[in-house]
Amino acid sequence: MTERQLLVLNFIRERIESTGVCPSLVEIAGAMGVKSKSNAHRVIGALIRDGHLCRGASRSSRNLRLANDNLRKVSTSALMAELERRGVRLG
Repeated sequence: MTERQLLVLNFIRERIESTGVCPSLVEIAGAMGVKSKSNAHRVIGALIRDGHLCRGASRSSRNLRLANDNLRKVSTSALMAELERRGVRLG
């Protein structure tokens, strides 16, 4: 998992936790510090491919959900520590 993927996954997780709704591609791109929605779309595609996110029946960007709902209950620092413990290299 790259640092950018982790940033996006954490952003999505925190937004779903706080509002109950997945952020839009524009909001995700803003969190990444880029203007292009295509960059956000590419990262989301990688997170879906790697099994971290799932897409619902609709193709809407707001119809994403965490593949493992238990991740909503884990703090970002705990998640990063677990990834490091498992040897997942960021970046």
